[in-house]
Amino acid sequence: EMVGQIYRQVLGNFRISHTMLLQYLGEESRVVVPEGITMIGEEAFAGKETIDRVILPESLLEIGAGAFRDCLLLQNISLPQGLRRIGAGAFENCVKLLRMHVPSTVRRIEARTFRHCHMLRELTFSDGLCEIGESAFYGCHAIEAIEFPKSLTSVGRMAFYRCRGLREVCLLEQTEFVGALAFAGSGVQRAQICGSGRAFGTDLFAGCEELTELILEDGVCHIPDKLAFGCSKLIHVRLPGHPLSVGRHPLEGTAFLAQWRKQVRLQQKGEWSASDGIFWDGRDLEGVVYLSSEIHTIAGGAFYGNTNVTEMIVPESVTWIGRGAFKGCRGLSRVCLPVDMTHVEAEVFAGCENLLDVVTLKNT
Repeated sequence: EMVGQIYRQVLGNFRISHTMLLQYLGEESRVVVPEGITMIGEEAFAGKETIDRVILPESLLEIGAGAFRDCLLLQNISLPQGLRRIGAGAFENCVKLLRMHVPSTVRRIEARTFRHCHMLRELTFSDGLCEIGESAFYGCHAIEAIEFPKSLTSVGRMAFYRCRGLREVCLLEQTEFVGALAFAGSGVQRAQICGSGRAFGTDLFAGCEELTELILEDGVCHIPDKLAFGCSKLIHVRLPGHPLSVGRHPLEGTAFLAQWRKQVRLQQKGEWSASDGIFWDGRDLEGVVYLSSEIHTIAGGAFYGNTNVTEMIVPESVTWIGRGAFKGCRGLSRVCLPVDMTHVEAEVFAGCENLLDVVTLKNT
């Protein structure tokens, strides 16, 4: 108790311990945090509905979790250069916050930091930011543009989910991890991916109803599961020269796949061919299926649930068969694979109850 009397004090409308601001006690609309404060504690301003502007000191190093959560009228706050940490949910549900610049000294934006900041329109990142956490900008409807810094290596699950004002996304080569649903349900019209895609989650742009253009640069070696699932307006897709693997149903429900189905052709010698080298979807085929030597990849789930295919002849040109490519093909009884095939992923023949014969052949 004595220690509390010595080190804890009420300074104006602030309850302070050492250099930590523990709680704001006032009801003003404009708040100036005293110089010398290095940390704002968890939920220090949470639920203060009268505040519309906060001025932070240059001495500030850390903002605690939920520090300004539910400050429903907060519009303006500038983060000082030198700030090192912003806690989880620090500005969550600040529905009138208008702009935010993240200084270069902040390495990570924690989970839910700006979740449901519906009016946040101006958002800028500095070089030095490495990670954006899960749901960090979930439901920030007003954000129209973002430019990721080269230092960014990770974007968390649902980080920009339902950011309906967002128009363009470019994921740089240095961004190695992108969590599931990162941009799902957003207003993105054009998306560009430069990184490998190996550690990208499922449904990255799922349900982006305005997405019309998707560019996968040559550095992409894995096309993730359900990448643009249900993006009905997506018609322009630029593929890398030779992707190593294609996940399950990455373009399901797109105009691109509908057009591909019309263009895929049965050649005179009875082989199914596709000019882009990827066999995306064979769920409507039947009987004995021969793939042409133009094909190098069979996408994950390409023949999923097709009960009408009885035999599959895979040419030497195919080096990769994606996960679950023939899963549930109960009518499939015989498969011929090239002897030099490099990758057959998990569950490729799961549920193929009548598959009796799998042979490897040269010059198939």
